Amino acid sequence: MKKSFIFFIFILFFVSQSVCFANSLRDRIFGNIEYGKKNYDKALKYYENLPEKALRDPRVIFNFGNIFYKKKDFEKAQNYYKKVSSQKAAKFKQKAYYNLGNTNFRKSDFEEALKFYKKALEIEPGDVDAKFNYELTDAILNNQQNDQNNKNQNDKNNQQNDQNNKNQNDKNNQQNDQNSRNQDDKNNQKNDQNNKNQDDKNNQKNNQNNKNQDDKNNQKNDQNNKNQNDKNNQQNDQNNKNQDDKNNQKNDQNNKNQDDKNNQRNKDEQQDSAQNQNQSGDDEGGEKQQAQVQKQKIFAELQMTEEEAEQLLEALSREDQRPHEERKEGKGLMKREFDW
Repeated sequence: MKKSFIFFIFILFFVSQSVCFANSLRDRIFGNIEYGKKNYDKALKYYENLPEKALRDPRVIFNFGNIFYKKKDFEKAQNYYKKVSSQKAAKFKQKAYYNLGNTNFRKSDFEEALKFYKKALEIEPGDVDAKFNYELTDAILNNQQNDQNNKNQNDKNNQQNDQNNKNQNDKNNQQNDQNSRNQDDKNNQKNDQNNKNQDDKNNQKNNQNNKNQDDKNNQKNDQNNKNQNDKNNQQNDQNNKNQDDKNNQKNDQNNKNQDDKNNQRNKDEQQDSAQNQNQSGDDEGGEKQQAQVQKQKIFAELQMTEEEAEQLLEALSREDQRPHEERKEGKGLMKREFDW
C-alpha cells in the first residue's frame, strides 16, 4: 500500500511537471510566433506567463529586450540587454553588447553606442554588422566633431564680424546722434523761446485777471465781514445790556433784603435792651423764658449754631445777675458787639 502511494505521488509529480513543461514550451513557441508576426504585445503576454525558471533563461531575457526594442521603449530594452551582458556565455554577451550599441544609437547617444560596438567586436571581430555600425557611428562622431569645430569657428568669425559691424554701427550712430542732437538743440532753443514768450504773455494776462478777481472777492468779503461784525456787536451789546440789567436787579434786591435784615436786627436789639432794663426785677422763671426767646431769635437772625446761642445767652444772664450799681458804673458791661 505504501509503495503504491509513493508511486502515485511520483506519477502525479511527473504529470504536473510534464504539464508545466508543456505549458512553458507552448507559451515560448506561441510567443516566438507572435514575435515573428510583429505582434509584440501578444508575444510579451505569452513570455510573461512563463515560469520563474524560464524567465532566468538568457534567451528569454534577450527576447524581452528585443520586444521592447521593437516597441521603441529603449530604456527597458537596455535593462534586459544589460542583464544578458552579465552572463558568462560569450555568445550572449556579444549579442547583448551589439544590441546595447543599437539602443544607444537609437537614442543618439553615439559615444555610448561606439563603446558597446567596440566590446561586441572584441568578443567577435568577424561580426560584419557590428563592424559596420561601429564605423558608421565613428563617422557620425567625427562629423559631429567637425561640425562642432566648424560651428565654433563660424561662431568665432560671426562674433568678430558682429563686433566689427557693431563698432562701425556705433560710430555711425554716434555721428548721427550728434547731428540729430545738434539739430534738436537748435529746434528746442527756438521752441523754448517761442513758448517762453507765449507763457509770459499768458501769465501777464492771467495775473491781471486774477488780480481783478481777487480785488472783487476781497471787497465782497470785507463788506460781508463788516456786516457780520456789526451784527455780532449789536447782538453782544444787547446781550451785555440784558445781563447787566439782570445783575443790577439781583444786586438791588439782595441789598434791599440785607438792609431789611439789618434794620430788623437793630430794632430787635433795641427791644431786647429795653426789655432787659424793665424786667431786671422779675423772678427766675421769667428770666428763663426770656433767655429761651432770645436764644431762638439769635439763632434765627444771626444764623448761629444752637451751642453758640446758648453760650451767648449764658454770658448775658451772668451780666444781668451782677449788682445794679456795678453795671451803672460801667464795670464789666457787656455790649451788643460780638466777635465770633
